Amino acid sequence: MAPADVLAWLRVRPFRPFRMVLPEGLVYEVRHPELCMVTDWGGAVVGYSSETLEGAVHRHDLVSLSHVVRLEHIDQPQPAAQGNGEG
Repeated sequence: MAPADVLAWLRVRPFRPFRMVLPEGLVYEVRHPELCMVTDWGGAVVGYSSETLEGAVHRHDLVSLSHVVRLEHIDQPQPAAQGNGEG
């Protein structure tokens, strides 16, 4: 997946939360546009908000966009066999 493709999803207004689907059912959910940064070398940093300090990032994952199979809106059903990337 090209960085520009992910940036396009992040820039849609109003923002719609989406997930990045990777092989073997791994997914990363992007619930706020401020919690995902896309690099020019084809990576994305996906952050997860802190439950104790609003506006702070609790943890983050580095995702290689070359492994992203597709993007889909979170309001679409997700097959039960897949994880959520937040475990």
